[in-house]
Amino acid sequence: MTEAMRPGRFAALTNFVIAYQSTNKIISLERVSNWEEKGDPTKGFAKPVRNEIIAQLKKIVPEFRRASKELLRHKQRKYEHAAERQRREREAILEAKAAEKAKRKNKWYALHVERLDVEPDPRRLGHLRMTERRHVDVDANGLPFERVAVFCPRNSRAYPLLNAEMQAEWSDEEKAALIDGLREYEGPEVFECIFQKYCRPGGPLRPYSVLQITTQAARLRKYFVGDNTADHGIESWMLNIPTFE
Repeated sequence: MTEAMRPGRFAALTNFVIAYQSTNKIISLERVSNWEEKGDPTKGFAKPVRNEIIAQLKKIVPEFRRASKELLRHKQRKYEHAAERQRREREAILEAKAAEKAKRKNKWYALHVERLDVEPDPRRLGHLRMTERRHVDVDANGLPFERVAVFCPRNSRAYPLLNAEMQAEWSDEEKAALIDGLREYEGPEVFECIFQKYCRPGGPLRPYSVLQITTQAARLRKYFVGDNTADHGIESWMLNIPTFE
């Protein structure tokens, strides 16, 4: 950073440019006036103006010119630095989103591996195959529904409704088992623990896949938590139910 660019000098530099422009206008008078013309009423002070004012101003014009160029360079660097900062911020946001997406995808895959690991019956493995997690709208009762365009076609991607298997009503025993597991194994490995305890042969959640169990857990979280942002009367395990929306 040059001396002219140090903090507190920028305003002075701007004034320098203004003075530079004004000086050029004064000097230009010498080119458009005939100071030696006989009978010119300005003859009496033409020489002092030329020698004592314009001549002195000419000495500082180079410094004014340099300062003007320095100001323009400073503005350009400032603009480039701001643009670079914004670019890096955008890249950081995109990288964070990509990393989070990859993390969730890996977690989704790991859950299926864990779920398959506790099922010894090969005939059930097809039902437990890995499926993509897709957003499905549900009503106040937790039942899925499809949004239909009324006045114009919808631009958003249309996902199919859950199949009949996904819409199957859970029994009270199954819901209770899931709630017990969510409460007992609260944390990032909650679903893996639920699979181990409740999805083995004879377990109440054995009929259900990863998608079905996580979907039901998300519905329970919505039921328990809803829009209660104050967290009054809400237990921590309810807030910590992992969701994959």
